[in-house]
Amino acid sequence: MALQYIHQNGIIHRDIKPENLVFDKNGYIKVTDFGIAKQYARENSHETSGTPSYMAPEVIFKQNHSYESDYYAVGVICHELMLNKRPYKGRTRKDLKEQMLHKKIKLRAAKCPPDWDIEVLDFINQLLQRKPCKRLGFNGAAEVMQHPWLKNFEWQLILSEEMKAPYNPDNKLDNFDEQHANHERTLNPTEQEELYSKKMLLRRDSIQHLFNGYYYDYLTDAKEVIEEVQTLPEKSTAGQTKQTYESK
Repeated sequence: MALQYIHQNGIIHRDIKPENLVFDKNGYIKVTDFGIAKQYARENSHETSGTPSYMAPEVIFKQNHSYESDYYAVGVICHELMLNKRPYKGRTRKDLKEQMLHKKIKLRAAKCPPDWDIEVLDFINQLLQRKPCKRLGFNGAAEVMQHPWLKNFEWQLILSEEMKAPYNPDNKLDNFDEQHANHERTLNPTEQEELYSKKMLLRRDSIQHLFNGYYYDYLTDAKEVIEEVQTLPEKSTAGQTKQTYESK
């Protein structure tokens, strides 16, 4: 339902993965981290950011892609939840590309754990289709939500949060501090200096080349850094001066 909402607003998340799905205090999953989300554009083959293991084939092969790439990631997550492994192994994009080219994922009945509905196999197989036009979700979220595996799901009770979640996080654990979620702590001068120093370090050519293939709005961030530097004291607690940062 979260994907349906953001897709209706013209946004592709592009980094759907377990780390970006968090539980609220009532056990409802929220989609987070829109750091590399993008407004849909017809020509977007250059937009290849994301986590390789959850990237759709059309993204990892640098082709134009649309909202269904997010549903491919849902398929990877379901595969991982059911079988404790992702459909394709590999640490690099090159490894994943090779496997995608030579191996088509098709789960069969023997793979289904005894406590899972057999319909899940078709659900995952359709989400992991290599061709976007054949993938579940190509025609929108409703196509996913109406699959036989989810046919008895009461979506309106989910939306209204009237359905009791099967899992509730232990509030004693460091899950989510709602009280302080919208409050930023003021950094002391030493912490400010450390933060600015790290930002400057990231601008070195020796560091920037590690981010090839990722989009970064340097001009906007540079303007913010300049404004931040101007607020620094003439001499900090660590002996660094404003002029030192300006020269960097």
